[in-house]
Amino acid sequence: MAARGYHTLAVDNDAQGNLTSGLLDDPTALAANVLSFYDDARQAVHPQRIQKHLELIGADIRLAKIADRDFEVIFRLREGLDELRHAYDFILIDCVPSFGYLSAASLYATDGVLIPVKPAPFALQGLKDLFESIDKMQRRLNKALQVIGILLNLVEGRPTKLATELEDVLRNTYGDLVFTSVIHKGVRLEESPAFQQSVMEYEPHGRPAVEFHTLIDELLQRLESEHHDGKNQGKFASKAQRILHRDQPLSLAELMSEERKPGFPETRESGYPESQEPGFPENRKTDRSGSAVREEFRLPEDLADMLREYAHQQRLKKTAVVIEALQEFFRHRNFSLPK
Repeated sequence: MAARGYHTLAVDNDAQGNLTSGLLDDPTALAANVLSFYDDARQAVHPQRIQKHLELIGADIRLAKIADRDFEVIFRLREGLDELRHAYDFILIDCVPSFGYLSAASLYATDGVLIPVKPAPFALQGLKDLFESIDKMQRRLNKALQVIGILLNLVEGRPTKLATELEDVLRNTYGDLVFTSVIHKGVRLEESPAFQQSVMEYEPHGRPAVEFHTLIDELLQRLESEHHDGKNQGKFASKAQRILHRDQPLSLAELMSEERKPGFPETRESGYPESQEPGFPENRKTDRSGSAVREEFRLPEDLADMLREYAHQQRLKKTAVVIEALQEFFRHRNFSLPK
C-alpha cells in the first residue's frame, strides 16, 4: 500500500510483536507503542516513521497484560486511533490470533476485516468462531464493521488432494467472500521479514511479490466498490451474515464426512475401504500353518494428513493425549480405532 503512494499506518495489536520485528531492525528501539492507548495515563502516541508513506505503532510482550484488565479496555484502541484517522489513507491492524480483549478491541476499532486462512481442516473450523465474534460486534458495538473477504494463505506450491478439496469447500461455502487471489507458501516469503523488507522489496519479480500485487489490486477494487456503489453497499458484510445465520457447514465432522469429502473411498460400517479392512479374507495373509498373520495398519494418506494437522494444531505431545485425540478423530469418521 505504501509503495503505491497510500499513506499507511501499521498497528501491531499482538503481544508477540511479529509485525514490529518485521519492520524494525531493533524492536527495542520502538518509539510508538500501542500499549500507550490502553494505559490509564493515555499519553499521546506519535507513530514511528518506517519509510515513505509507512508509519508504525508497534507492540511488545508487555501488551499481554491487557488480558488482566476490565472490559473497558476494548474501547481504548479505537479512541486512540480516532485521533489519527484523518492523517492516513489506510490503517492496518495486525490482530492477535486468539479471542479476547485484544481481538475485541481490534474489531471495535476497524471498519473492515480481512481474514487470511490456511486450507487446512482446523483452520477452516475456526472461521465459525470468528464469524460469531464479528456478528456480536456488529450487533452490539460496531454496526459499520464489515467482512472485506477471506484470503487463502500459506497454500502449498504442490497442493495435496486434501488441500484442493478444502479450498473447494471454502469457495463453495463462502462464495464471493473468498478472494480470487491466493498467497502461496515460499522460502522468500519467510526470509523477507528477517531483512526488515516486504517480499516486494526483497524479491520484486518473484512469485510471492506478484501474488501480493494481485491481492492489493483485488483488495482496492473491493474497497472502491463498497465505497462508491450504493447498490452494493455492505454486500460483503451481508454475505457474511447470511453464512453465519444458516447451518454452518464447516464443522470438523462435516469436513471429514463423505458428503463433503468426495475424494474418500466408499466405506463399510467400520469406515475402512473393503479392500483394506484388517482381517478381511481378500486382504488376509497366513503362514504355512494357516494362522492369520497380523499386518501393519496404514491410514489412507488423506486421513494421515488430517491427523498430522490435528496434532500440530492441538500441540499434542504426551502419548495419552495423542491416543485420546486419535480416538476422538476416528469417532468423527465413524471409524473403529485398531487396538
